[in-house]
Amino acid sequence: MLHVLLIPSQRFVAEDNPYGGIFQLDLALALQRAGLKVGVVAPMARSLRGWRISELGRRRTWTYSDEQGVPILRPDHYAWVPSRMPYAAKWYQVSLGNKLFERYIERHGTPDLVHAHNALFAGAVACSLKTKRGIPYVLTEHSSAHITRTVTWWQRKTLRTVLDNADRRLIVSKHLGQTMEGLYGDIMLPWERMPNVVSSDFVSVEMHESNAVEGRSAFCFLNIAAMLPWKNQAGLLQAFAASFKDHENVQLRIAGDGMLRQQLEQLSRELGIQSQVVFLGVLPRAKIVEELRGSDAFVMASDFETFGVVLIEALAMGRPVIATDCGGPREIVNESNGMLVPVRDVGALARAMQRMVEQRHRYEPISLRKACIAEYGERVIVARHQAVYECVIG
Repeated sequence: MLHVLLIPSQRFVAEDNPYGGIFQLDLALALQRAGLKVGVVAPMARSLRGWRISELGRRRTWTYSDEQGVPILRPDHYAWVPSRMPYAAKWYQVSLGNKLFERYIERHGTPDLVHAHNALFAGAVACSLKTKRGIPYVLTEHSSAHITRTVTWWQRKTLRTVLDNADRRLIVSKHLGQTMEGLYGDIMLPWERMPNVVSSDFVSVEMHESNAVEGRSAFCFLNIAAMLPWKNQAGLLQAFAASFKDHENVQLRIAGDGMLRQQLEQLSRELGIQSQVVFLGVLPRAKIVEELRGSDAFVMASDFETFGVVLIEALAMGRPVIATDCGGPREIVNESNGMLVPVRDVGALARAMQRMVEQRHRYEPISLRKACIAEYGERVIVARHQAVYECVIG
């Protein structure tokens, strides 16, 4: 049985960050269902933003959990080294990763290979393990830092080492891969596109054939995103107001939270659409599924996306999508499943939303789901990963 250890770069589906790394958990569970032995070592400690004086003297601790048969080992203490401190942050992550790895192999044995998600800094941990123990590693990159050019000078050195030593380089979209190739040159070669898997949570549930939902007669757009500047919900609200102000039969529901929430709520009032817009806050996945079932279309207004998992989740629920042409979405959205519009073009987004309401019957839910599963379904994505793993271990 092939034994794969996944290493994520973020605080991993923990109490203090329930959605951190959830897409890697989806992959781990899919691999495990396919018969692989899978574990997760997540070396990201708690953020100091959550520290309280009452926790002064808290000892370094570790947590072990089991998620549907996938063991997860993570630190349960605070990271006392700032993440942007040159070199120290890398050293801290690699040190934690190696300690967690020792604890992991005591329980589960040595894996055949490591699958790191993002070079900074899961890839650095994997590179360290390869140097010390000869364990090969596969790298999947999906960080937007390469698109926003926020990789620092000292991180670039670590990044190049990780890329150079990776046995396979997987990138979630061609847009991200081409961007990285332009930034880092031949050290990126070869790389291959490997999209995220759509979670079975969105594939296995029944969807409404018609978009009529009990207790809701209005056409409903859904947006799911953190309320941050580059998610551009302000532009989404402006586009919605331009097309549907005072049209009570059209609604916009926004799931998520973040630094801009109060500003966005105020903007909806200034635009006079507060009765048509619902701010849902952060929702658990089960509620996200229900919101998609109750929606008529999904809309994304981001400035950039390395992939766009929420788009394939909506398509898996049989819902057409509107997205900005901001990178990853251009590889997902096409004429058969939705519409692409230019980034930061409020008028184009408004017109697309109007067309979606007028042409809703063009999109057949079952066809949308089938096409999504054929491209991003568990069987397809797992088979592609297995082929990569088998090639690496020879």
